[in-house]
Amino acid sequence: MDLLELSKETIALVCNFEKDSRTGLDYVQTDWITYFNVMNQQFDSMFSVLDLLERERFRDCFILIRSIFESFFCLLLMLKGELYKETREIKIIPKKGNKPEEARDNTLDLWTKKWLSGDPNFKKVIFIQKGMSSDTILITIKDKGLFYKNDDAKKGPLITKYYFAFEDYNPETRFVAHLPSIHQGIVYKEQTVKEIRKQKRLYHQYVNVQYIVKNLVLNELLSEEQDDRFWVHYNFLSTFVHTTKQGNWRLYQISYPGYLPPEKLKEGYKELIQIYICRLQHLFIETMVDYFMKINPKANFTNYKKQSKKLKDVTYDFWFIYNDPTNFDIKRSENLKKTLKMIGRDVETEGILYYRNPVKRLLELRGSSTFGPREIYY
Repeated sequence: MDLLELSKETIALVCNFEKDSRTGLDYVQTDWITYFNVMNQQFDSMFSVLDLLERERFRDCFILIRSIFESFFCLLLMLKGELYKETREIKIIPKKGNKPEEARDNTLDLWTKKWLSGDPNFKKVIFIQKGMSSDTILITIKDKGLFYKNDDAKKGPLITKYYFAFEDYNPETRFVAHLPSIHQGIVYKEQTVKEIRKQKRLYHQYVNVQYIVKNLVLNELLSEEQDDRFWVHYNFLSTFVHTTKQGNWRLYQISYPGYLPPEKLKEGYKELIQIYICRLQHLFIETMVDYFMKINPKANFTNYKKQSKKLKDVTYDFWFIYNDPTNFDIKRSENLKKTLKMIGRDVETEGILYYRNPVKRLLELRGSSTFGPREIYY
């Protein structure tokens, strides 16, 4: 079975995942519905990618894959991101006759002393500082999510803060409500101003991709090396989303011959898109099965485990985020280190050097890449 057919088979299988996960249960938690919906929406997008791929709409495929890629890591945090850091703004109300700034400074001194002395009320606090305005204090805490109400033993899994952030975040309030022509028409302005500030905090602490990665690292869901790998793929996919020279040239070279025959480049893009989809399907299934096995031991996930393994095995030579490098990658890294040493460059890491461009690596792996005197934009 080729990658395209395997992906389609997987999409058909996942249609039953919600029903199979709830087998034998007489209840459902609200957050589960969100997890199922996120997964189902991304598999719908994968179906669209495969449809676009058959029409050789490569740019559209990569745009959708970036969305699927980012959504997986958001779901991973919702399911497994037990720890979170959050900065909260607290408004200090001065006593009668006191100035706001004086009241703020006195409170800040008191709270800092309690925090540094180990006061149990401040055990979750990791930083305290003055706020932007004269009457506010910023407190940064590190904490865990909540247990379900019926989890008396508190064994988990937790309802994570990332789930609540997903539910609470409103991009319309974050990016639109402050615009003059919109804000003037809002009835409850004071309440809206507070909500805008809340949404900005949510965005910068949970939604922005920089903080998605930081939160993954915080929860040891990405190592330092895996952090690098995340950005390589995010950047590669983003070149097709944004108006960039690289993204434009990568597509331009398919239509107009350059240093690589257009048909070879087409083959590389087609295979890479299919590999991305198969690997992401594997990650979604593996993560959801692992989570719901703990929720519902009665459920039978055998078919999903088999499919996940099949997807993983068939893309074994794609060094992605969590899997190991191939012999090709190891040899490539050794050769690059030797070259750097010859020109007097020190390589600090003892690890395997990662690649910068997924399609370039794939073409080299398949033995199809030929290079001219300048770098080509694929």
